[in-house]
Amino acid sequence: MSSLTGKTPPPPIAMNKNKTILLFLLAGLSAGCICGIVPAVRTVIAQEYLKTGMYVLIAEQVVQGLLPWMAAGAIVFIVCGLLVLACARVSRGVRSAVAIGYVGLLCAGVVSLGSYLPVVVTVRAMCFLIVFCGVLFVFRAESWLLRGRTIVVGIALLCLLVLLTATVWPTVTGMRNRQAGPSFVLIVIDCLRPDHLGCYGYTRDTSPTIDALAQVGWRYERAYAAAPWTKPSVASLFSALLPAEHGLVNPDQSAPDQVLLLAEVLRNAGYKNFFINGGNVFLKKEFNLHQGFHSYDYLPHSTRNASDLTKRFLARVATIGRDKFFAYIHYMDAHAPYTVNRHNTRYAAKILESYAPGKPATQLNDLREPDTASPELHQYFRDLYDGQICFVDESIRVLLQGLKFLGRLDNTVFIITSDHGEEFWDHGSAEHGHSLYNELLHVPLIIAGSSIGHQRIAEPVSLIDVMPTLLDLAAIPRDRLGLQAVSLVPGSNAFASNRVLFASGMMYGPEAFCLMSNENKLIYRSRGEQGKWRLRGPKLPAGNQLFDLIRDPGERHDRAATEGVPPVLEGQLKNYMRLAPRVIPPQPVHVSGEDMRRQLESLGYVQ
Repeated sequence: MSSLTGKTPPPPIAMNKNKTILLFLLAGLSAGCICGIVPAVRTVIAQEYLKTGMYVLIAEQVVQGLLPWMAAGAIVFIVCGLLVLACARVSRGVRSAVAIGYVGLLCAGVVSLGSYLPVVVTVRAMCFLIVFCGVLFVFRAESWLLRGRTIVVGIALLCLLVLLTATVWPTVTGMRNRQAGPSFVLIVIDCLRPDHLGCYGYTRDTSPTIDALAQVGWRYERAYAAAPWTKPSVASLFSALLPAEHGLVNPDQSAPDQVLLLAEVLRNAGYKNFFINGGNVFLKKEFNLHQGFHSYDYLPHSTRNASDLTKRFLARVATIGRDKFFAYIHYMDAHAPYTVNRHNTRYAAKILESYAPGKPATQLNDLREPDTASPELHQYFRDLYDGQICFVDESIRVLLQGLKFLGRLDNTVFIITSDHGEEFWDHGSAEHGHSLYNELLHVPLIIAGSSIGHQRIAEPVSLIDVMPTLLDLAAIPRDRLGLQAVSLVPGSNAFASNRVLFASGMMYGPEAFCLMSNENKLIYRSRGEQGKWRLRGPKLPAGNQLFDLIRDPGERHDRAATEGVPPVLEGQLKNYMRLAPRVIPPQPVHVSGEDMRRQLESLGYVQ
């Protein structure tokens, strides 16, 4: 044929086995890098890590994106290379059949993993890896792969350099920051009211350990949660955003990745982070408030108690050597139906079989309807509640002893608070999530540690201020984070006399909003119940309520009905109500699955 055309065909490229496999390996690494780098870059851009200086988190995202994809690409392409070598001297039909079989096998593998992988990941895998392998087979692409080996090697080495740099960066940064700054233990005792603690004036000796910490630390007498139930309150605690800003206010909403959380900032500064959840369903991973934590432990409320959480925490700390850490521990024992422990009868003279601790029937929300519970039953629940506080306090004492034994007590700062309070028929109802009265918003807040002096702070503060406070104690710059909350370090501007605090985010019934300014507290309750659960029990009045918290701390006398609402307060609350979430709106999460439903029922949230 060459004599007729006058052209000499190009010499065939020798199929050196080792060189071919190596080139296919490098091509696989390059293809995997393409698969992984795109979502990593999208995540970094969406979460504004560059803007906020989260360089360690950027490196971690790159490693998490590249490593599995490059490994998968290498394996898939090495197998492809072996098959190409095996089919080097066969007809195109046989080669195509082998290609179809291999691609089909890869597709079957991806489909079988479909339930464990996001749809976008599955699609990307099929497009970038499987289709590429098919092209290599059918069109004998190994020839141009061999001819362009310089480009292939260059791209692969660049990908490996990016991966190596991203892997080394957090390690180098961690070594530099390992000893700088204190460790933190953030203890949230679900449903804890400050007026049931000795350091806040309670007559029962429910909290000797917490009281001792309050004696040597900062005790905030008027600290308020940003919401009356767990999810929006903890979201505010972790993000320094009010509920209207983070938008996580309904039971079925999940926090978007774009919310920058306290654990992420601390992780970027070299902290090892532990999340230990004592069984609160609304803090499960599905709701995405675990961002930034290295480990997450969920210990079901029905089978574990405060003692188990403390043991898990100490076991985690024992594994990290001298690295500084941030631990979030969420104790659930003071949340009905309570846990079975030796303090159940500390104040309750006798356990009522129908309302024994740990039984599903021991729920406060079943007793919201008027006249469903006698005064004696009301007191019985208060007695059980106080016993649970004693048990948690005892577990905190063991926690302190364990840290001392591990040599980690002296450079650790403890923050003790609650996500919300609990109503014991203060306004004719029970439980939480249904109102913005102070039995649900007023929470304890104590910050103690060897570097913390004793001080009592009487000015009102919000739990959204915990994040900037810890960052200041850790000497972590926060000027690029855009936080509007303020530091609670004594002497800071958190204690300005004209500061206005806000709260909102109902679980049950119509949405409500409130404002606290000096002695004034203004509550506005709407009529819209979209996304909320049905409220059983007494219906709270719609419209405005105004209280004087100095003269009327129990919020019994509504001044709005007789005096009206000052225009300044009404305008400030309306401005808060108009706030739009500062991030992508939260995504709905399916909460009707059987497992989730059982856990919600165990805490009394659904019937």
